[in-house]
Amino acid sequence: MGNPEEELDAKGIPLKSPYPEKPSVPVLYGVMTLIVGAIGLAIAYVTSYLTEAKQSAADAKISVLSEYDLGWLYLGVFVVKFLQLPIGITLGAARKASKVNVPDQHVYKVMGAEGSKLGYVLMETEGIHGEFNRAQRALQNYNEQ
Repeated sequence: MGNPEEELDAKGIPLKSPYPEKPSVPVLYGVMTLIVGAIGLAIAYVTSYLTEAKQSAADAKISVLSEYDLGWLYLGVFVVKFLQLPIGITLGAARKASKVNVPDQHVYKVMGAEGSKLGYVLMETEGIHGEFNRAQRALQNYNEQ
């Protein structure tokens, strides 16, 4: 795992989550989404409208978007990005509860009969680690579409 000084339980899971106790995961992710979005909008505005020459070029590009009625395309991209937030919140809450931090993406356990030499290593399906694995797979399935 990440930090060598981190205290671990008997199975190697950290005893403490790297997420802060407050704010809650939905608030944390929502605020960070707003902050990053505001920074992106500010950069886009400054780079497009800082000088009069850039302003007229940006206005010409916007008129092309308007002429071809492409505003809906940009609105659609924004909506898709915004609707990814609940998936991230679900995964963040599961990651906080399971105490499994980045870069670890799944929790595995050895399956097989007690005392057998070899067993399969499969993803944990029970408890908070199973919930975390399902949330992580949901995000990956979404990204693979």
